[in-house]
Amino acid sequence: MQEILQYLLDAAVAVLFLRMYLNSRKVEKELSHGSTLVVTVMLGALAALSFLHDTGFMKWFQPAFIIAMAVVYRMLKSGFSPEGIVSMGSLIPYGRITNISYSRKNSTIYFTRGKQKTGIYVKPEAFDDIRNYVESHRGK
Repeated sequence: MQEILQYLLDAAVAVLFLRMYLNSRKVEKELSHGSTLVVTVMLGALAALSFLHDTGFMKWFQPAFIIAMAVVYRMLKSGFSPEGIVSMGSLIPYGRITNISYSRKNSTIYFTRGKQKTGIYVKPEAFDDIRNYVESHRGK
């Protein structure tokens, strides 16, 4: 029974990571985001622990699956797509974003999603390009 639950959990995680990967492929204006190395190293350590703990088929499957998810995680992008803002594979459609404002002084784009106000730092040299991109896609 425990093994079946583990397979179901792996399938759910795989679907989640697939959606994140597909969303991140839509990014046309990429932003630099924080280091993904720490998470990748933690997933590698988890894979090693899984290899030491599991037996049988799961001894080989689980670490390979975790390493595959670490590779996918490293490939995720953040930025702006024609459909919305993508943050580490999570898509926020323009239709759910309100109150977009631009601060050239801080080189930041601020927006509200629901009740949450968020700011995204943009490199100063890319600020105008990103602002024009967002405005051209936002009304579609």
